[in-house]
Amino acid sequence: MTKQEVRKAWVKALRSGQYKQGQHSLCTNKRYCCLGVLAELAVQYGVAKKLSNLYDGREGFLSSGIMDWVGLQTDSGRYMKGYNTTSLALMNDQGMSFTDIADIIESNPPDLFV
Repeated sequence: MTKQEVRKAWVKALRSGQYKQGQHSLCTNKRYCCLGVLAELAVQYGVAKKLSNLYDGREGFLSSGIMDWVGLQTDSGRYMKGYNTTSLALMNDQGMSFTDIADIIESNPPDLFV
C-alpha cells in the first residue's frame, strides 16, 4: 500500500463506526485512540504486531514502523495549527470525534505528514 492508500484506509476506519473511542492509550478495553485505529490497521496488514494492548511494544504512541507506514512525522501526530502546535493524540484525548479527526487527516495540515 502507498502512504496515500494507508491514509485513506485510516480515514475510512475512523468514520466506519467500527471502533469505540477511548483516550490516553492506543487501545484499552476495546476503546481506541485515533492513533490506535491506525495501529490496529497496521496489525491487520502485517505491518505491526499486537500483544495485549501493546502495538510493537508501544502503548501510548505509535512505533516508528507504523509512523513510516503512513508517513506521520511524529508518534503523536503532532502538527502546526495556526501559530500553535497540537496533535491528533491530544485532540482525541480532549474528546474530538473520530469524524472530525478524519477531516483533519484528509486536510493534510502542515507538518503532519512527511
